[in-house]
Amino acid sequence: MVIFYENTITPNIVKLFIRCFVRLCLKKNTVFINKFIIFTVKIFCFASVYRFCSANTRYLLIIKKNKMETINWCGYEWRKQERWGNVYPTNLRGWMDPSCVNIDDRGYLHLLTKRNPKYFERTKFTHLFGVGLVSCTHRFGYGYFEIEAKLPEGKNLWPAFWMWSYDSWPPEIDIFEGYSNDRGDYRDIKFPRFWELFKVETNFHIKEDGGIGAERFFMGNNPSRNFNKYACLWEPNKIEIFFNGSTVRVLRNEKAFNDTTMNVIINNMVRRNRNDFSESDFVVKYFRYEKR
Repeated sequence: MVIFYENTITPNIVKLFIRCFVRLCLKKNTVFINKFIIFTVKIFCFASVYRFCSANTRYLLIIKKNKMETINWCGYEWRKQERWGNVYPTNLRGWMDPSCVNIDDRGYLHLLTKRNPKYFERTKFTHLFGVGLVSCTHRFGYGYFEIEAKLPEGKNLWPAFWMWSYDSWPPEIDIFEGYSNDRGDYRDIKFPRFWELFKVETNFHIKEDGGIGAERFFMGNNPSRNFNKYACLWEPNKIEIFFNGSTVRVLRNEKAFNDTTMNVIINNMVRRNRNDFSESDFVVKYFRYEKR
């Protein structure tokens, strides 16, 4: 903990330093003059740092390290928020609420959304929904990643299983992102690809200006009524996405994904236009990783 008290250097203090310096000069004591100059420089450097840190405050400033809440699940430690914080500046609906992350007696992970308004100074906004998110503390290398999950039911939700680099953003691999509609399910039929019944997509982010293109796939069942397996095989120069054991997308020869480590995230989330305050529950049976 670092504490700064509001006590700026006033003009009277400056005058006092000047008087002391003048008296030392009159006495021609060079040793004390040099010591006084060094002492004065240190004082003013400290004052400058203090004024910079508290430029917008006129009260006691307390800076302390906040310990992130974590859980142990499937052999790994998981934060109950992103590693950089618990609120997205671009999503003014939800915030990462530790109370929305639970593990039941079977070992299933539950990521909720619920009405839990909280004001954040960072966004100058009251975020209405608490959402469940877990971010693994382990730095993952190449390998196979899999969860078995049932997507949450409810209007305008945004569950996801994804990972992004520990070194920078991008790159990012969206193993899946689900987008529920105003009716509370994921149905979104678009012609001519009418067989892609549900808006559950994969994507890759290589540049900061967006993904290379979201793609859907045939699911065969309702993802909010059934458990399905979502997986990714990440290898040098190849990334393969699976749904229930079948390949649904392959990306090859993208150097941005090589020579880095990944932060795995599983989350429930609300979209910007969500006005339904009922709770939702994203249920995940397990997470599995095999190093390759």
